[in-house]
Order: sequence, then C-alpha cells, then structure tokens
Amino acid sequence: MRLLSCLLPLAALACASGGSDDEVDEDGGGVITFTVDGTEYTESKVVNASLQPGFLIIGWNTTAGGDLGEDFYGSLTLSAYDGPDSYAPVKRMSDVDAIIGVGIDGGERTYYPLGADGTGTAGDGSIEVASADDAGAKGTFSFTGTVYNDASIIHPITGTFDVTFPTATEDDE
Repeated sequence: MRLLSCLLPLAALACASGGSDDEVDEDGGGVITFTVDGTEYTESKVVNASLQPGFLIIGWNTTAGGDLGEDFYGSLTLSAYDGPDSYAPVKRMSDVDAIIGVGIDGGERTYYPLGADGTGTAGDGSIEVASADDAGAKGTFSFTGTVYNDASIIHPITGTFDVTFPTATEDDE
C-alpha cells in the first residue's frame, strides 16, 4: 500500500504540463529541504513537479544517484489547487496530502500526516504556496507526521520547496 501511495503522485509527474503531443524539453527539477525530528535533509538531484488544472504535485524519489541516497522519498499533492495560497489541513488521502520517507539505520520510515491511521487528530499543518507560475513554484510545508506502521513515533515535519515545471516545445514538422 505504501508503495502504491508513493507511485500514484509520482506517475502524475511524468505528464507534461501542456497535456499535448509536444515533446518534453526539460524534466523540471528543483530543491526540497525538509526537517524530521530535528534532522535536516536536502534533495536537489531527483525532484519533479507538475502543474495541471486543479493540481500541483511535487515529488522526490531518490535513488543511489540522488543527494540523499536510497530510502528517501516524498510527495506533496494539492488536488484542489487554485493558485498561490495556504492549503490546510494536511491529511492523508485528501485534497492536501503529503508523505515523507526517511532512511534510518539501513532502512526507512514512512511518515504520514497524523491521523492517517484513523487515530488521533486528523490532520494539521499546511502546504503554503508562496508563488507559482507556468515555470515553477516556491513555498513551505509543515505537519505532524506519524510512522505508518508505528503510530507511537510522531515528529513535526517542516520544509521548503523551490521547483521548476517541465517545459514543452512544439514538434518540428
């Protein structure tokens, strides 16, 4: 289930923002910085973002070639996106969704927003889109995260994003 929830937002990132038969000229990219339990992480090599009508999706799925190595991944998904604004509360499987995976002790921990397992207060925090246009988006995010398979592990998660969207060029005819 965890893998599927990570792959769905990332699959949407594969679409060019124009939705046409244009060739994608650039994959987009950017920088994600986030803090979990007092430790800061930055990923800049494997970052993708997509802006579609009503959707803003930012994802990172690191590999051995990423800044952080394997076991670090995440996504921020706004499925009722309507321009720069504050979107809250962050809740799993909602219009304001987030997931963060952090490599720990040779494995990983996947953090969902608090309440995702049906216990505790459902959702807190926000995703703040400070600026966005056809070229990219900047903002911050914060929420209380709990490990998906151990609700006793709870940490505040904060971060920033500065991403560019893929660009498309007309096919040469």
